[in-house]
Amino acid sequence: SEAEHTSIQTGPEVTVTGLNFTSRYKFRISAEGKLNPASGWFLTEPQVPSAPRQVLVQVRTSTTVSLQYWPPAEPGGAQVTTYTAAYHNALLLSQEASDDQVQRMTVTNLTRFTNYSLAVRACNRAGCGNPAMVTAATLQTFPAAPRMLWAKALSLRSLHLFWEPPVDDGGAQVTQYTVLSLIHI
Repeated sequence: SEAEHTSIQTGPEVTVTGLNFTSRYKFRISAEGKLNPASGWFLTEPQVPSAPRQVLVQVRTSTTVSLQYWPPAEPGGAQVTTYTAAYHNALLLSQEASDDQVQRMTVTNLTRFTNYSLAVRACNRAGCGNPAMVTAATLQTFPAAPRMLWAKALSLRSLHLFWEPPVDDGGAQVTQYTVLSLIHI
């Protein structure tokens, strides 16, 4: 269907607003007193999509979180093709959009016991839109065993124990050690 809008301009340019994304428009421009107007078809460009909606995060492991979200309310006049997840503007994951209403992605290789503020964006051929922000804290794990345990005899009834800290601290500094003494008869 065609809708017509006429405006009178005093100069050789005009800005037309209120157009739809990725729609074809025909414009006819005629000079005062001229019988034959100049005309042409023009296509408006898509815009970037709005942010994904209802972003939920679930911490899976000490280094993995899962994200679930719904497509943006406004795709910007073009199909959403990709979703991205970023942390401090560093891209963590880019994933193709699926045909499902609910979109999902799993972000791996995160640092243990760390707070993340993740930016989830929808992208179309015009680019990526504003982010939907979500926060998550990865889990702390247990440290590995201390290394290289040895002892120095101080007397017939006492030992002084030494050890190296574990190679893997579980994501947080080791602040205490539990020493269990067993009697072997």
